[in-house]
Amino acid sequence: KVTARKEGGEKITFTNTRVARTITVTKAWVDGKDKYHTRSDATFTLQQSTDGTNWSDVESKSTQDTVSFTVPTHTENGTKILYQVTESHVPGYREDAETKAVPENGRLTFTNTLLMN
Repeated sequence: KVTARKEGGEKITFTNTRVARTITVTKAWVDGKDKYHTRSDATFTLQQSTDGTNWSDVESKSTQDTVSFTVPTHTENGTKILYQVTESHVPGYREDAETKAVPENGRLTFTNTLLMN
């Protein structure tokens, strides 16, 4: 927030608010609707980067369904923030990916398929 005065003494205030976005991660299961009661929570970790190379953890959440993260789109100095999500391994399942970049629409799905012995 910046406050200035015009030449006549009139006060002007500028407020800079950062734009936020919601990232929604959905967990999909291929296991016959948990036929063997093998599901356990998956932990999703949201990571951020301003250069696409150096990533830092922002927040982690666990679920068997859907989680959401609300995050800024840019740093305080205006640099765009890139996001990716990693999923922890769920025993007994094969993941379709360990890490996924967050698309512009902010929605991504991780699919786990039950391993049959």
